[in-house]
Amino acid sequence: MAMKGSPVNKTRMMNVLMIAGVSAAVHGLIAVVTVPALSFMMLAAGEPPAPLKGLVAAADHGMIFAVFLPLTFALVGFMAGGFLAAFYTMLTAEKPAPPVPVEEEAEIVPEGVLPVAS
Repeated sequence: MAMKGSPVNKTRMMNVLMIAGVSAAVHGLIAVVTVPALSFMMLAAGEPPAPLKGLVAAADHGMIFAVFLPLTFALVGFMAGGFLAAFYTMLTAEKPAPPVPVEEEAEIVPEGVLPVAS
């Protein structure tokens, strides 16, 4: 059971584009660091991984991946971040309260007294 004032009770909607943009920036930054390092290792070894041999050989020993993969990785990060933020917002959005029916008050008449019609 959540305590009063805990973060569980303070859920709010997210700006999906902002979250997607931050995710894209983080993924792009990670790719900018790791992809050139991996491309340099492929160039230094002179041999790309076996499954990518034809593709890497056509792309100048993997150096072209240092240019295009960070952009692709950032695009994947944008899509993943946007999807997860939209999913979170969908799950945590407050549902509108159902309308409360308004009942007319019943007039209480003491026993033996007849109401006067006007």
